[in-house]
Amino acid sequence: MSRWHHINCPNKSCNSSDAFSYKEGDEWGYCFSCNTSSPINALSESTMTKPTQEATSKLNIEDIAEYPIRGFQERAIKKTVTEFYKVRVSYDTEGGIDAHFYPYTKNNTIVAYKERKLPKKFTTHGDFKHVELFGQSLFPAGGRKLIVTEGELDCLSVAQAQHDHYNVFYPVVSLASASQTKQLLDLS
Repeated sequence: MSRWHHINCPNKSCNSSDAFSYKEGDEWGYCFSCNTSSPINALSESTMTKPTQEATSKLNIEDIAEYPIRGFQERAIKKTVTEFYKVRVSYDTEGGIDAHFYPYTKNNTIVAYKERKLPKKFTTHGDFKHVELFGQSLFPAGGRKLIVTEGELDCLSVAQAQHDHYNVFYPVVSLASASQTKQLLDLS
C-alpha cells in the first residue's frame, strides 16, 4: 500500500508547508494551496522534508474508542447527541477539541472511524470500505421515516433539533462520503 506524503510546496511563490501531496511511486504531485502540479523528481532535498506523523499514520480503532465524548458547543450539539452517536474527540495541546471521530459500522459493529481534523480535513481509520451509513446501526430496520444527510455534523444537528423538540431520537443518518450520493442515485 502506497503512502501519501504532504510536504513543502516546490513552487517558490507558494508558502505552504504541507499542501503539496504525492503518493509513493507517483511521478507527479499536486499542491492544494496554489493548485499547481510538479514532477516529483524535480523536488529539491530541502523540499523533501519528512512527512508529518499526522499525514502518514493511521490510528488504531480500539484506541479511538477510548477517546472522550463531548458536545460541540460551537455547533450547539449537546453531549447527549454525541453520546448516542458515539462520536469521539481529541484535544490539542491547549485543551481545545482538534478532531472529531465519527464511528462507521458493518453488521452493527464499529469497523472504522472517519476523522475530521478541524476545521475540515478528513482521514479514515480502520476498514472503511462498504460501511453502513453513519448512525444506521443505532436504529432498527422497518421504520416509516428516515432522514439522510450528506455530512456527519448535519446528521448530528438534525438529531439535536429533533431531540430538543421531541426528547427522543428519530432515525437520522449520514452518507459516508459525497461519492456515496452517486451510488444511491444510481440505485433509483
